[in-house]
Parts: sequence; structure tokens; C-alpha cells
Amino acid sequence: MIVATDKSLITMIEHKDLFFKLIDIIDRQNSSDEIPLQIYNQLLRGLLEKQSDVEQRRLRAILNLENLHRADLVIEIDSNRGVFVLASFVVEMFRHFDRRRLRELSSAQLEDLRRRLQESLDQLSKSPLVLGDRVFDDQLELLRERIRTTHVKMRDNVSSLLGQAERLSEIIEQNELDNLEQSIQVSKALEQIDQIYQYHVLPTLQFLNERETFKEGQPALTSLRYIANLLDTAQLPELSQQMKYASASLRSYASDVEKIRRSLERYVRQNTKQRMQYNAIEAAFNDLLHSVRCLQDGSLKNNLLRYDDPVFSIGQLFSGLRVIRYSTRLEWHGKDQRLLFDEFLRVKLDQLSRNKSETGTVDLEAETEGFDWQQQIRKEKIRLLVSEWQTPNVCDDFHRMMHEYLLVRLSDYELSDLLEAMKWCVAEKKLQLKPAFCQRVIKHKRFELTYFVNVMEPIHAS
Repeated sequence: MIVATDKSLITMIEHKDLFFKLIDIIDRQNSSDEIPLQIYNQLLRGLLEKQSDVEQRRLRAILNLENLHRADLVIEIDSNRGVFVLASFVVEMFRHFDRRRLRELSSAQLEDLRRRLQESLDQLSKSPLVLGDRVFDDQLELLRERIRTTHVKMRDNVSSLLGQAERLSEIIEQNELDNLEQSIQVSKALEQIDQIYQYHVLPTLQFLNERETFKEGQPALTSLRYIANLLDTAQLPELSQQMKYASASLRSYASDVEKIRRSLERYVRQNTKQRMQYNAIEAAFNDLLHSVRCLQDGSLKNNLLRYDDPVFSIGQLFSGLRVIRYSTRLEWHGKDQRLLFDEFLRVKLDQLSRNKSETGTVDLEAETEGFDWQQQIRKEKIRLLVSEWQTPNVCDDFHRMMHEYLLVRLSDYELSDLLEAMKWCVAEKKLQLKPAFCQRVIKHKRFELTYFVNVMEPIHAS
């Protein structure tokens, strides 16, 4: 019996729990998308046992692997090895039903996305930028496909990171540490968070950072900006605007990933602290075990460690401090201590109650709506000013020179803008800064910046 692809797919979705378990098996294998036939048949039998006879016959016909293979929902069945492979779009579809099962982007995958956009920039730089030209049209379509792929993968990456962060944080916060089994679960969750933080969150932030330096090429967002400039120069404003929108859309994920980083950082520190504590306990135990074994000479004499044995030195942190003991018969004559203490509590409690009633809320500017967008606009404004800045051949105080430049060009200039501009200078202008081993101070609007003087020389200068 052959069942149509759409009906087969609908049935699979109706019983998605079975395929969630298959995806979990794939994830545990890490390096293979192959699923054992034995496990699938076992899960399918468990599903059929809960159905009526009519429903059993229907599901058996639809979810039979041969039928799914004819419907192109299974791409391979290897009876000799006892494995089969689901179509990749089916796996991705079920992953989207539960964002906790979405896969995060690794450093290698992010680097591949960056190189693809870099390659598009290189190809467009060499081809004629004329609509209707076959080479240009092909490169433009390829670029759009790469942008769509990057956007979809980044969206899934952020959704997966959010889902993983929520799931693992719930395990840590809800489990009781005095329960051994739950304590082990918490330890495993902390290890997973540490891996997600190191191998997925930080590389994603690096990918979305326009000031990141690479041995070859530039960040992905920088490539898109250069492409937009090329199209704008070629009198193609609509295409240039599309590239700018694509860049802004990707840039918006940086704030989401940064929030994930801040939420996970506490658990990363907790995991590091617990690992250090475990190592310290293990080292102390090994030292103690070695000292005890040295006493095992076959006799029953001197088989106990002395209190002043060197192995106990780590626990004698406060040894030697003088202990002051006060007499329990001490009496303050002429004072009723209970009444004084009651009066003290009465006054303090009244003060605390008044302070609590007078407590209000303050709206911080950093939490106002649209603050992130305003910050992005300001960073882009500073970047444009830096790109317009003519690099001098030599400068003996980089901070002072950039401060004077921004003071003239930026109407609402603040000292914090100077630090932002310096980062853009190093990234955009490819400058080398050498320390002059002296300090100076810049004062502006009641603030002052103390800095180490840097001598600036362009890289191309000899």
C-alpha cells in the first residue's frame, strides 16, 4: 500500500513524540544521522499498542519505512547494517517544533558562513555591477541565497541557545543539592552550560562583532557593508538598501546572544568554582592517603597521624591566633540591658518601616524602549566619522588627536565616544599603536580620562 507524501507527513506530525525520540538518538550520536532499525521498530510497536485495530493497520501502513522511503521522507534504508536515515528537511522540521532540539552553530559552521559572504564580496568586486549582466545576476542570486541561509541558521542558533539556556537553568535551580542523584544532574547541566558558552555563545558573538580581527578577510557584517557600498557606488541604491537591511537584521541578533551570555555567565563561574573545589578536595585527600600509607610498616605502633603532621597544615589557617574569652559573670551595673535593647529595636524597626514606605522606582535610561536601537545608530555614526577621518602619517598622542577630531565633528560628544572611535580606528584603518610609557589626562564635561599615551603609525608606513 502506497500512501501519499502529504498524508504520510501529516501522520508523522500527529505522532511527533516518536520522531522527537529519534532526533534525540541522532543528537546523542553526534557524528551520524543513522538510526538503528531495531530502535525504530521498538518505538513503533509501543505506539501501535495504544491504538485500536483499525488505527493500528493505518499507522502500520503509513509509518512503514518502505512507504516513507517511497515518499522521500526517508532517504536510505540499509538492512544489512540495520540502520536508516531520515530526510534532512524532516529532521529540521521536527527540530523547529521544539526549539530545545534545534542545533547550535559551531565555530567551524560560523567560519564557513563568514567565508561565503567574503567570497561574494570578492566576486562582486571583480565583476561588472550592471543589472542584466549574466555574471552579475548569478553572483547576486548566490549572494541572496547565502544571506538567507545565514539569517535562517542564525535565527535557529539563537532559538536553540535560548531553549538550551532555559532547560539547563531549570535543572540547576529546581534540583535539591542534598539529593545525590539530583546533584549529579546539576553537575552535568553545569558542564553542558560551560560547553555551550565556550563553543557556541562566544563564537556567535565573535561572528556578529564588526570589530573582530581575522587572519584572512573581515567579519560577515563588514563584508555586507562593503557590498552595500559597492552597489551604492554602481548607482544601484535599491540593492544597496537590501544589503543594509540584511546587515541590520543580522546585527539585531547580537543583543539576544549577549543576553544569553550574561544569563549563562553565572553558571559558568559556578561550574569553574565547583571544579576548583573538587580538585582541591581530591588533592587534599590524596595527600592524606599518601601520609597514612607511609605509616603502614606492618607494626601496630605509631599508626596514627599526629595533629601537627604537615598534611594538616592546610587546615591550620587560623592557628596561633590569640583566643580572647570573656567571663560569663561580666555585669554592667546600673543598666537594664533588656530595656535598652528593646528601645534599640523599636527605633531601628521604625526607621526601616519608613525607609520601606518611601522606596520608589526609578526608570533607568538604559532600560527605556528603543535604547539598543539608539546605541546602534550612535555606533554607526561614530564609525562613519572614523571612516571619513584622514589618517596622518605620524601622531604622538592618538587619544588626544581623536578627541579633538570628535570634539569638532560630533555635536553631543562624550568621552565614552572616544573609546568607541578608537576601536573602530584599529579595525577600519588597520593602525598600529605603540605605547609611549607615560600617562596623560583628557577632561571633558566634568569627566576626565586617564590613559597611557599611544604613538600611532599606519601599518603601511615603513
